Amino acid sequence: MPGRGARAALLVAAAAPAAQTWYYCEQARGCYPYVRECPGGWKPVPATPPR
Repeated sequence: MPGRGARAALLVAAAAPAAQTWYYCEQARGCYPYVRECPGGWKPVPATPPR
């Protein structure tokens, strides 16, 4: 069983946000899931919430 310090480090690591990727469709000028189909292919982009 890990010691108290190891458990605290695990909790901090679990609370850190994961890097996220959105998928952008240039033809539709939008991201999934707002755009459902992209004939030209999806482009991975960093996730940025709308303002």
